[in-house]
Formats: sequence, structure tokens, C-alpha cells
Amino acid sequence: MWPIGLLHPLVCCRFGRPSRDVVSILAPLTQCCMIKRSTLFRLKLLAQSEYRLSDVMRASLSRDPLTPVLTEDHLQALDRRLDQVLRTVGKCVKKLGEPPVVITDFVESSRVTTSNR
Repeated sequence: MWPIGLLHPLVCCRFGRPSRDVVSILAPLTQCCMIKRSTLFRLKLLAQSEYRLSDVMRASLSRDPLTPVLTEDHLQALDRRLDQVLRTVGKCVKKLGEPPVVITDFVESSRVTTSNR
């Protein structure tokens, strides 16, 4: 696990201009059309209004000693770029169907209790 004080500067140096989305970064996703179910689950969660990525990052970065690390424009760009990722996955699913695109990487396990043994 990365220490939060180290993670923010590493991540933030790569945000670039908030008004410019580099769609070529989506090439691996577009070409392979595969994503782990757990990753997709988390991305979809961060796209919901109660867990919006920009809000989560804003809260996390507010505790950073270098605050403000990202401008509001950068935070809004995160939401916009997340939407682009989810739309790309949606296009893959529409084209190929869900099973080959969304790869199951975790299985719900049945809980075994001592009384069940």
C-alpha cells in the first residue's frame, strides 16, 4: 500500500491539462475490450453521485499537506474521463456481449461457520 503522502504527488504530476482528454490512453481498453468485473464495479461506483470520483479525490486530497493538489477543473476532468472509460466499456459490451468483455476475477464464496462443519 502506498503512503498517502507519496501517492498524491505521484498521481498528480500526471493529470495534464484538465481541458484536454487524451483518448489514445483508452487504446488498450478499446483494442482488447476486456476489463475485470471488480474494476468495472469500482468504476461504476465512482460514477454514482454519492461516491463521485471528484468528490472522493477532493476529500482525500484535502488532507494532503500540499493542498490544493488539484484544481477544481482537474477534479471535474476526472469525472468526465471516468465517463469516457465507462462509455468505452459499454461500446465493447454492445459489440461483443458481456461475457468476453467483463472478466470474472472474484467469486462469491459461501461462508463456512463452525456450526456448518
